[in-house]
Amino acid sequence: MKKSFFMLILVAANLILFGQGVITGKVIDQKNKTPLVGANVYFPEIEKGVVTDAKGNYAISSLPRGEQLLTVSYMGYTTKIMKVNIGNTKQVIDVALSPEVIQGEEVVISGNFTGRQHVNTVKINTLERKSLMSVASPSFIKAITSIPGVDMISKGPGVGTPVIRGLSTNNILFLNNGIPMENFQFSENHPYIIDESNIGKVEVIKGPASLLYGSGAVGGVINVIPKPFLPPGKISGKMLLKYFSNTNGLDGTIGLRGTNKSVVWGLSSHVMSNKDYVDGNGDRVSNSRFNTNSIKANIGLIQKIGTFKLYGEYSQNKLGLTVPPAISAVTNNERKNNLWYQDLSNLLIHSKNNIYLGRVITNIDLAWQQNHRRLNTSPELPY
Repeated sequence: MKKSFFMLILVAANLILFGQGVITGKVIDQKNKTPLVGANVYFPEIEKGVVTDAKGNYAISSLPRGEQLLTVSYMGYTTKIMKVNIGNTKQVIDVALSPEVIQGEEVVISGNFTGRQHVNTVKINTLERKSLMSVASPSFIKAITSIPGVDMISKGPGVGTPVIRGLSTNNILFLNNGIPMENFQFSENHPYIIDESNIGKVEVIKGPASLLYGSGAVGGVINVIPKPFLPPGKISGKMLLKYFSNTNGLDGTIGLRGTNKSVVWGLSSHVMSNKDYVDGNGDRVSNSRFNTNSIKANIGLIQKIGTFKLYGEYSQNKLGLTVPPAISAVTNNERKNNLWYQDLSNLLIHSKNNIYLGRVITNIDLAWQQNHRRLNTSPELPY
């Protein structure tokens, strides 16, 4: 009897900890009831979702129990955000979306701030990847200057430091996927070292709300968010090449990512090489060349008891110095940095985990960073 009772307790505990949630449904047009093919059904808190099939149907399994945020979106339609209570039994959730004739407010899903912009106490400006890629500049800091109140201090084509409402350097908190970057924000002569190959969007918080992140964010907060995971069973590859005429620069990115039922993964590499800057009159800025190499990888496990994600990235920047000794010493226009340059490197490894025990959610985020700055000069020309 005691043995049977003990086994019953183990079975009950297993159901509580490992109960599998499944939701299915259909996404349709609210007016004419036709199915919406390719609509996004997504759980942002656990980064899991699918797209609807040819009949507008969807199914998502292996969901953790408890209340989860669900977003349903489709191009040209109003995005619907709802709370879903996931249990051990299969649920059917049909969603009807209404056409959006006039572009509505931006939907923000960032950390604890989720919903339409007018109901958020924190104003968040978002710049999507498409806007970032459309800027003809080797620095993505230049792209975010399109946001009102954001500017930059430029110390060359490869060095850009953001300025938010007149404040910069240590007064701005720079986040990489929610992890504070601690590399070269102390000087306007150094760029933030971050791999740009997998940026999904950039969020900027300005004004008093930025103080929610601490005194180091008195100027504002910049949060670089990676691309969301692909739907299960999908594999996606990319190859991108840019050319910058002023520096005869080449910017190449190659990457591959995928998702199966419970494992997500990704790998990408980014290389950028630039010669000295040449202005419209054909005058060259000696030793303004710069080169970047970076690699990024991630792997994640999505299970009934939670989500476990591990990210790693390494970046190295070599920036030529346009100081008087270098200008007189560097006479060629090569890509390689030979003398009078800064060698900046940054290694970031971080893990973001959500553990679900019944209806209790525990978030565990861990990060480790290492950065190194080396100044390479010429022994014959001390400065």
